[in-house]
Amino acid sequence: MKKKLKEIGNHWIDLNSKENSLFALFILIFATVLPVLFLSGCAKTAYPTTPITALPPAPKILSITRVKGNIGIIYEYNHTLSGIRGFFIYEKWYKNKENVKFSCDSSRPVAFQDLLFRKKFSLQYNKFFNNVNKKNWKSGYYIFCVRSEDNFGVKSRFSNYVAVHITM
Repeated sequence: MKKKLKEIGNHWIDLNSKENSLFALFILIFATVLPVLFLSGCAKTAYPTTPITALPPAPKILSITRVKGNIGIIYEYNHTLSGIRGFFIYEKWYKNKENVKFSCDSSRPVAFQDLLFRKKFSLQYNKFFNNVNKKNWKSGYYIFCVRSEDNFGVKSRFSNYVAVHITM
């Protein structure tokens, strides 16, 4: 047994000698740098890009009517409803006709129509309605728009806008 331990002991590298310390340093550098070089890149030379997601199609407002002190909006969505979570209804109020901007850029959402309750809000042929319930309608001009939202939270562009004059 002692003889075997002596043989094993003779095979140890003596790091105090100059040749063995350089050899150990070379192996240490080779063992740490080489895997980093192989694993650091994927041979792609371009900058990383974000994945491209397609916007869901926008709905189209068909009509707006006044129903018992509320505004009823009827709109249609002529695309597949799979992957669509719901619809946002936006409004913008203007006091004077001169200030009205016929766009939906600065409008704010007033209602969300979740498609889990689709039967409650749907009409035939992918047409939907929503009553915008507000207690404090102001006299003035309103711009209404609709956007669709997919299951990942990506919103479509605004639909066509519809301008309505309300007097109280």
